[in-house]
Amino acid sequence: MTVDLHKLLPTTPVSPARLQLYQPTRRPTFMTWTTETPWGDAKITGKIGQGHADLVEAMSKLSLDHRVSDTGQIQLLVDPHPVRKLLAGDGERYSYTTTWQMIEDLRLTSIDLRVRSIDERIMGGIIDLVRESPMTVAASRSGQQRHLWQVTLNAAYSALMGRDLPLYYDPAPIARIRSGVAQAIARHVLTHTQQPNGGWTLDGLIQAVGADGPYLRKRRSEIHNAAEQLLAVGIIVAGDRVFLAPRTP
Repeated sequence: MTVDLHKLLPTTPVSPARLQLYQPTRRPTFMTWTTETPWGDAKITGKIGQGHADLVEAMSKLSLDHRVSDTGQIQLLVDPHPVRKLLAGDGERYSYTTTWQMIEDLRLTSIDLRVRSIDERIMGGIIDLVRESPMTVAASRSGQQRHLWQVTLNAAYSALMGRDLPLYYDPAPIARIRSGVAQAIARHVLTHTQQPNGGWTLDGLIQAVGADGPYLRKRRSEIHNAAEQLLAVGIIVAGDRVFLAPRTP
């Protein structure tokens, strides 16, 4: 399918969650990882985890304006204040320095995706450029002017936004989840409109987001501890099963 990027911008395409674009942790390490899934294959080199996914989704969802350049890049106009509040997840603002470090991590990341649903290989990056715009807005409390950001998404990620299945959810409830593996599972589950008969198995989802390994018991515990936050996203954790909560029409 093709998404009209000149209209409402998706929060994210489905493939980042399905192809494990982001490490299932809030403390990623620099590495190269490969995935083979029913939806396609991926090779990623970088240091990006669920906090970086929060940032990319927040900038897309909260952008004040956007356009598509002649070279296929999506250019966003972003107010950093609500983005940093969303990243903090608790009403405060995320560290200015850490936010810029996460942007640098995203700029240095290399992606190579083979997406089966669109029969296409997409190679490139995620973010090309973030700069302070000449445009300013007044802070609500102090009245001081702050600069907006001009964010340029890489042509590869922009192509994925335009060709892949789009998702339009609010990223804030996911950002409030403090467990990286629980965030990754939330993002993966939300790429589905229907669930398997009997729901998903917890261990199957842990494997699907790339978090299986020697600490499986700890991962299960993290997810159970985040059950209330997952419910706010529309996901029910019941024992060793995970379900989509009934949705109000």
